[in-house]
Amino acid sequence: MFEEFGPANPPLPPAGALEQAMQRGKKIRRQRHAGIVSGLALTAVLIGGVALADPFRTNQGLVTPAERTGPPPDYSAIPEAPYSLTPAERANLDFGILSSVTTTNGITTLHVDRTVFYQGQEAQAHGAGDSEEWITRDPDGEGKLLTFTLDPKASIQAEASLRNDHDAGSQIRENLTPAELATNTDYVTSGKSDAGPTILVWLRHTGGPNGPVTALADQFTP
Repeated sequence: MFEEFGPANPPLPPAGALEQAMQRGKKIRRQRHAGIVSGLALTAVLIGGVALADPFRTNQGLVTPAERTGPPPDYSAIPEAPYSLTPAERANLDFGILSSVTTTNGITTLHVDRTVFYQGQEAQAHGAGDSEEWITRDPDGEGKLLTFTLDPKASIQAEASLRNDHDAGSQIRENLTPAELATNTDYVTSGKSDAGPTILVWLRHTGGPNGPVTALADQFTP
């Protein structure tokens, strides 16, 4: 029964078997190569997606965004009677005439005609009369209004016409909210205050002379 498969008669492969085996080998190699290429392409897509999702990721790890430079905002109250400060002490303060206060979308804006305050010998040096203890000068032209954003955390101090009782002669300070500042400014500038329609204010900015205001105090006329 098994004699035909004995050592003397080994089975022969069918015709074309070798060529078929070679074709199968080529097909397998092509499939493996295609699988490797597809895997590499998928890896590249995934890496590209990570890069797009996190643009700060580099080969060295995560890049930390640049920290804010410069001093932090100063929300401390402007000293009482700021007109009595020396020029050096008020060097970081701004001065001007508050024209109006507006609020839009929760952002409060001050409209100010910037001027320069001089007192005593400074005032005399800038043309004050013999009876004038202090004067203001408007270097950028009278009536030129600048707009400054009021920082939500700003210190707002009223010691003259901006007080809630509008007693310009009190000199007792009150803390105001932005809403009270807007209401009292409108009251004074509309001519209802006995002190007149002019509101002199001292300001402190952050981030430069035209940056947001972090402190405000109105000027009692000495």
